[in-house]
Amino acid sequence: MHFWLWLNFSLTVVLFTVTGWFLVRRARRERRLTPELTLYLATLTLGWMEAVIDWGAFVYYSPDWPHFPMDWPIVRLIPILPLHIPLCYTWFFFGGAWIAMRLARAVTTRFTRLSMDPMLIVCGLVVGFLLDFAVENFFISVGGLWTYTQTWGPLTWHAGADNQWPVYMGFAMALTIAPITYLVGKRDDRGEDVVAVAVRRIAAARTRRAPAVAGVNLAVAGATRTPTVAAPTEASRDARGSGAGAPTGRTHWLLYLLSWVVVVHVVYGAVSLGYATLRWTGSQTTVSTVKPYPNGKAWFDGDITERGDRDLPRHSIDAAVDDDR
Repeated sequence: MHFWLWLNFSLTVVLFTVTGWFLVRRARRERRLTPELTLYLATLTLGWMEAVIDWGAFVYYSPDWPHFPMDWPIVRLIPILPLHIPLCYTWFFFGGAWIAMRLARAVTTRFTRLSMDPMLIVCGLVVGFLLDFAVENFFISVGGLWTYTQTWGPLTWHAGADNQWPVYMGFAMALTIAPITYLVGKRDDRGEDVVAVAVRRIAAARTRRAPAVAGVNLAVAGATRTPTVAAPTEASRDARGSGAGAPTGRTHWLLYLLSWVVVVHVVYGAVSLGYATLRWTGSQTTVSTVKPYPNGKAWFDGDITERGDRDLPRHSIDAAVDDDR
């Protein structure tokens, strides 16, 4: 247990650190906030959603993990929330989109008749599903680092066993990574992704409106001469964010980053509603175990979930409690 636990933790930290170092190094070399670094930073903000997702999916982590305080309001939704989860989210979603984007480019280069746009979606779906399958089944079956105490049986692999894996989790990850892959992988002739193009157009529209509003104000005030607007210099163009690949102005950098933060939250939040729906409808009735980690906190201990909690499918879980005794 401890070997696989620290292997998982070490791999996560190493991948996060090395990837971040390369992305920051490239951004400094190009003197701009690259699409890859922007996505990397945006996915780092998704970690807080883990407790909500785990609540919906009945995930139970090993208590051997270094974890957040269990009395924090959002953390109380689940028994354990490992400290390195935000780093896992960053590399899983960034790494999945990056791998899918590279795969799509390789496929369209090899088969030139294929269109890049649909290939980004297809590769995102494939990579998202396979990545979740590989990560979850390896660390659940081999390492036993977390478990799904309740699942929806018809779409669960090894249903009812301690290492059961809800296949719909793989589909959810695929549906999350696919649109992210498309948004970051679709580039125009300037090398800008979809979000960067939107930010640049918004900034350009604001710039065009400013002289027009000024002209109207002068006319209302009775101005007799038409103001002349000097042509923008190269320095001013750079300051407004005309560089290729991503906005270069400091204000536009911030808008670009915040836009990506919103995008990843909307995508993952929409997909995650499926977990909540399964829980609310009481569909996850296939129970694996009540106490997956005997040396840790039991799933039913009064602090995490009361026996009379109406939010749980009572019949199946009460039967499992009785069998465990």
